[in-house]
Amino acid sequence: MVYYSSAMAIDVLDSWLKDLRETVRKAEFWVSAGSLEHWGWSIRYAFEFEPGFTYWGSRIRDIRSLTELFKGRGGVVGASGSLVTRYSLDRPNLVLFYVSGGVGVIGVGLVVALEEDLFELFWPEEKEKKEVIFPFRYKMRVLWLHESVKNNPLDPRKWKGLTWPLTWVSQVGLQRISRDRDTIVKYLLEHLPDRALPIEFFENVKKVKVPRGFEEFNVDVVREVAEKYSLYYSVDVLAVCVAALRSGKHLLLMGAPGTGKSMLARVLAEALGFGLEACTASSTWTRYDFIGGPVLGEGGRLEWRCGHLLRALAKHYELKEKEGRGVILLVEELNRAEADKVLAEFFTMFPSSNPEDWIFPEGLYEEMKIYKSGEKGTIDKAGKKLLEYLDKYNRKIPEDFRIIATVNTFDRAFLFTLGYALQRRFVVVEILPPGDVEAERKAVINQLILRGLKEDELVKRISNEAVKLVNVLRRVSGRLLGTGIAVDSAYLAYQMVKSGFTSNVKEAVERAAIHIALPQLELLGEVVEKIASELERRELGYTILAKAVRSLGSRGPL
Repeated sequence: MVYYSSAMAIDVLDSWLKDLRETVRKAEFWVSAGSLEHWGWSIRYAFEFEPGFTYWGSRIRDIRSLTELFKGRGGVVGASGSLVTRYSLDRPNLVLFYVSGGVGVIGVGLVVALEEDLFELFWPEEKEKKEVIFPFRYKMRVLWLHESVKNNPLDPRKWKGLTWPLTWVSQVGLQRISRDRDTIVKYLLEHLPDRALPIEFFENVKKVKVPRGFEEFNVDVVREVAEKYSLYYSVDVLAVCVAALRSGKHLLLMGAPGTGKSMLARVLAEALGFGLEACTASSTWTRYDFIGGPVLGEGGRLEWRCGHLLRALAKHYELKEKEGRGVILLVEELNRAEADKVLAEFFTMFPSSNPEDWIFPEGLYEEMKIYKSGEKGTIDKAGKKLLEYLDKYNRKIPEDFRIIATVNTFDRAFLFTLGYALQRRFVVVEILPPGDVEAERKAVINQLILRGLKEDELVKRISNEAVKLVNVLRRVSGRLLGTGIAVDSAYLAYQMVKSGFTSNVKEAVERAAIHIALPQLELLGEVVEKIASELERRELGYTILAKAVRSLGSRGPL
């Protein structure tokens, strides 16, 4: 890495850190704006890699302009060039961390180094595209972080910063603040403490240790990841899921809508350190959708294209070689497919729960090779890569490759039943709503906070009412509606109140439930009147919802 100016003397740095108020009064000011994803990584860096320090960068497309810096600080244009010319030991340069999308100002940093880096991939966008996009980088000592960031440094979804004080702000990139300097000085003096955050603060923050593979995969790690996302699952459910995946079984999660089946799959993948490849089954699925096969390509020529399973397998091989981890394939609503016909090669690939038996089918392998040779057509990029890995590993399927499928409990008899051969390869885990009303209420509040709401009195009242109503619907309908139904109803009710539709919290929750909860119920025959009568009982008084039940029930199922 190239440093554009001499390293900052430690005594100067110390003086600026010890008296932030004086530092603010004499500083140059900048704002670095970017997405939650980019700032999430930059803040994570300050906690996990170089305590107390982070980076931001500028997108400079003409790399030749950067080289002119060696000739004397020319070449970097716009705000980046301005930062270079103003970088000195005489006057501190303070950068406000601004997250676009309504999050606001989440921190302030002191520029301590300017760097040119053409070789190292730092931000998620760079790693995804495998190229340096922001070659001009400035290193900062983090002076202050908003409380929401300090409390949740590794969970950007919980961040809610300060409101930007000026009438303008760039949504991306670096901008110098000159004309409004006095406003920024006053703004920072109101919010910043006297001293900078100590390095020890960054070193001591508890981190979720993410293992690489199954050796360190356990219930405690899964529970910590779930708590990070404010999700509640019973220890029994987590224990069975962990044991099943460790034993070589695939996982079938069964539960009512809103019980968190898909999120549990994501939690399990993250706790393993794995990526997640997701797809949703349908009644129209064929072998071509899940496994793969020849289809008409450009110019009417046949092209062999990988289905969801083979693409995930190719990705797993790739990540194993490059990063030492793999992927989990998530198949949503698996029971909607005619599994025994669609998944024929799947049964051959995974004949048992012993990974030693997992071999890629020879017939499928030879079919793909014919298209790779050009004899019958072509093969897609994923297929070419997969064949390379299969040749390299003698068609052996990685022993840590897993599939997690979900099934809606209400769809047990929908379209097709799962065949015995499929069930034998999966451990079936049913996810039920929380039995603890208080735990569910807290879970709803936490999910609303993740959506950007503050835990004020209105949010608490709406959450209480939503949980109460969902529990009533569970009792009168016999449907085990998930907590997600309460969350969605509460969020819609909150927006109804804030938009002025109604100021009555109970009414707002009832009306929200009409659109969120009722579509999950089978409103047919005698059930309609039973549910409606229970809802309008004096001690409950859900008259609006009862009327909607009767109205919708008269039209048949939703």
